[in-house]
Amino acid sequence: MEDSQSHLRAKADKYRVFARWLSDRETAQRILTLTNELEQRASAMEKPSEEDIRKRAHELWEHAGKPENRDEEFWHLAEQELRNADKSSPLRTPDNL
Repeated sequence: MEDSQSHLRAKADKYRVFARWLSDRETAQRILTLTNELEQRASAMEKPSEEDIRKRAHELWEHAGKPENRDEEFWHLAEQELRNADKSSPLRTPDNL
């Protein structure tokens, strides 16, 4: 996962430098918007916070009818969901701006 984060951050840096060379302000702004999205995507790939996991696990537990003795199961499920949450949204590239 760290490799993917590095790749996204490197791509954002590359696009940011490229945008500085453009004379068309609108295109440059679109590229800068893309760099922000890439940075956000890289940040989202980081491990979810314990508080976020706790909240999501509690929601899942409540939705399942509050069963007893299944804390770890809901914790792991919540952690997995949060790690995969951002993967479902499409990544924007210069080709689909």
